[in-house]
Amino acid sequence: MLILRIKQAESALADGRLDEAYELLESEELRRHQRGQKLMGKLSRALAERGQNHLAACRLQQALTDSNKAQKLGGNLPQIAQLKKDISIAIEEKQHNHHQRSLKLAYAKKHIDNGQVSLGEQILSDDNSDSKRAELLLEKAVAIRTEINVTVSNAQKAIQRHDLEEAINIVLKTDANQRQSPDLSDLIATITSLSIGQITESLNTGRIDQGRVLLEKLTLLAPQSSKVNELSNAVTQCRDAAHLIADGRPREAAQIFQKLKTIFPLAKWLNAALDQAKVAAESLDALRTGPVGLVYSDAGEHIIESANTSKPTVLKSEGKVNFKSSEAVLKPLSTFVPRKFVLQIDGVGSFLVFRDKIITIGPISSSERPSLGLLADPHLPVASIERTEDDYFIHSENTVYVNDNPLTKKLLADGDRIALSNRCRLKFHLPNAASSTATLMLSGARVPRPDISHIILMNREILIGPGSNYHIRNNGGADTLTLFVQNDQLYCRAKDPILINSRVFNSGKALPVNTTINIGRISLVLAVDKNDTM
Repeated sequence: MLILRIKQAESALADGRLDEAYELLESEELRRHQRGQKLMGKLSRALAERGQNHLAACRLQQALTDSNKAQKLGGNLPQIAQLKKDISIAIEEKQHNHHQRSLKLAYAKKHIDNGQVSLGEQILSDDNSDSKRAELLLEKAVAIRTEINVTVSNAQKAIQRHDLEEAINIVLKTDANQRQSPDLSDLIATITSLSIGQITESLNTGRIDQGRVLLEKLTLLAPQSSKVNELSNAVTQCRDAAHLIADGRPREAAQIFQKLKTIFPLAKWLNAALDQAKVAAESLDALRTGPVGLVYSDAGEHIIESANTSKPTVLKSEGKVNFKSSEAVLKPLSTFVPRKFVLQIDGVGSFLVFRDKIITIGPISSSERPSLGLLADPHLPVASIERTEDDYFIHSENTVYVNDNPLTKKLLADGDRIALSNRCRLKFHLPNAASSTATLMLSGARVPRPDISHIILMNREILIGPGSNYHIRNNGGADTLTLFVQNDQLYCRAKDPILINSRVFNSGKALPVNTTINIGRISLVLAVDKNDTM
């Protein structure tokens, strides 16, 4: 029987069936036989030779398998040792090449995503591997190039029509990264230059209203331009001067006009405005030093609502004021801020603010009536988010998902993804490490008010400003604006003056609700609805 197996192994080896011969020689009894040992030596060399052929053809896995079999049969023969060394070098080189190719593809993708399509295509053309990923990147590059070409064409047509505002709108519809492409960068430079010229001309001729509209668009397109920022500051100063004049402070307005003259020497209207402000200041001084000044006071701010008109007029008076006439009713500005209100900021969005330490989140039709009612399946679970000192915990009696992991309780971290279902998701953020106020971004979840996509879980303050470390990001303003609560009233810290109903407001007072508040470039309303069902 043993001799028969040896003959079968010899026959298999002679016919080149090396794997079959190897299986026959795995018998310990056969290996101890003299003929079996000679056969093992021949098979070991044959396997090493075949492994060398696999290596030459870059079939590394097959070469490695044959080298291991050869080593097991013949030991560390020089031929086998050299083969294993060559295979090891080839595997390392293949891994290195794969890593380099992955880096090259990632580099190409980065350039393509940033609109530098030609550079990305050049990198891909140097890659000789016919990978599916490279093919998809090339298709994406073609799509982005087409989109950029269409954008450039449409914007140039708008420029030819002298419609710079429409040209800016067209470019703003593109992805911010794509604007780094050479074609769009040149287009943006052209639009910026033309817009600056048109805005400057509007300011020189006194059409500040026209220049302001175009400037607001241009600020979004070229926020880093020093000239755009200079024009923006000039328009802001014009607006501040108008508010000062409306507030009866023409002398301070005159100082602003004097500064603006150095920036816009061709604006003839500034000379007239400066002279008129000086005359108004002198006239007010004369009034205040006369008999009228004996009853003048600037304490206490109220709203007069006339019986014949619905438009309120802000007046200042001291102490209690009695109106015997039935034509007017005196009402103080309301400053009470409830536990839930909506913060509306023009050009930025609407934000639902909760001041409670615990809020519940669930379907609006749920029997538990959650604090944050979502338009979702009524059978979804209701979860609560609780603030304990500076930490936030999510609790739920039923399973919810955080970062795709099912759970009922977790300490939330910045960036955690919360899901009540596949179509009802929120993202938790702690934007500022120094503040424990958190935000929730609705992602796949909706509330009854379609303009609200962000929720603010307010602790001590709300920070508004440019950058990702603010609770509310406002790229249109360079300074930080801080809202904070004291005694159920909301206050504001800001460098710019606070204006309410076009009048300068005492920054030490609580902000009124349901009233337009202007702070620098920001216009906001603390919207409070007693019948809110959200």
